[in-house]
Amino acid sequence: MKLKIRCFSRDRLNGLLDASTSYPPMIDASRIEELRAEIGDDDLSFIVSVYLEEARSTLHQVAGGLPQPDYVRAVHFLRSGALNLGLCGIAVLAGQMERDIVDGTVIQQTLGARQLGDALDQTMAELETALA
Repeated sequence: MKLKIRCFSRDRLNGLLDASTSYPPMIDASRIEELRAEIGDDDLSFIVSVYLEEARSTLHQVAGGLPQPDYVRAVHFLRSGALNLGLCGIAVLAGQMERDIVDGTVIQQTLGARQLGDALDQTMAELETALA
């Protein structure tokens, strides 16, 4: 099974995160349809459920506090998995958090985990509608 990775440029991400603009949908519907065509509904549902389980576990670890290198890896995992699946909301937020951490911005891990958890909940709600 071969999955394409769709990435946003740094400028595109910054534009998406700008408070003066409206936020994009939490999912990339065209990517979801592309995955449906490539692997089918059952496999897509399975992959999404595995990502959701791993993402929740990762967020639990982040909320408990991780050394900075592990925190960066955890946020990167959330972003890259989200990009593979067309989960734009998670990818944008995690990408911004990853850049902030690398740039030295202090982000309270409990707050970061809560924000990513909220985005994950919103994304999964949109995804359930798209997969119905």
